[in-house]
Amino acid sequence: LSHLEALDLSQNALDGALDRAVGGLTRLTALDLNGNQLRGRVPQQLGKLTELRALSLKNNPGLDGTLPHQLGRLTELRSLDLKNTGLTGPLPSSLGELRQLTYLDVRGTGLTGGLPAGLRALPGLTFQGLGFMQDPRGEALDAAQADDLLDLFFDLVEDLPGGERPEGEGTAAAAPGNYTVF
Repeated sequence: LSHLEALDLSQNALDGALDRAVGGLTRLTALDLNGNQLRGRVPQQLGKLTELRALSLKNNPGLDGTLPHQLGRLTELRSLDLKNTGLTGPLPSSLGELRQLTYLDVRGTGLTGGLPAGLRALPGLTFQGLGFMQDPRGEALDAAQADDLLDLFFDLVEDLPGGERPEGEGTAAAAPGNYTVF
């Protein structure tokens, strides 16, 4: 197993905790655990998989707790899919080190807060799950957070055919009220 490069265990009805021993599969470039019944915390040993390019933990609602900061060591990671998990809390700031990341999906999670600064600066990142960007109490984002979110939204609109930023739009100060993103 020490030479294993891809492991697809999706849709296998795996039940229980994700074993810490997975951190010993250091040559893995792809790990797909989609659609099982994994429970418990994401082990910090995943941070040892430094050649990993794709990690899918989606559709495992029993995965809970916060993401380990060690995932910031996965500097080759291009795709991180956490959709429909029970993960909570903020994304670790260490994820800002994932300079190769092009896809991040956090829809259907209990993750809160915003994107780490390093991730917001990535020009090629496709991000799914803006609904998680409220504070832990479910309250509206503050003006600076809303500005960041609106800039991202209008940048995406501008990339569409015929898309343009409306006059005076794009900052929280330009629009009345608070923002809660769903």
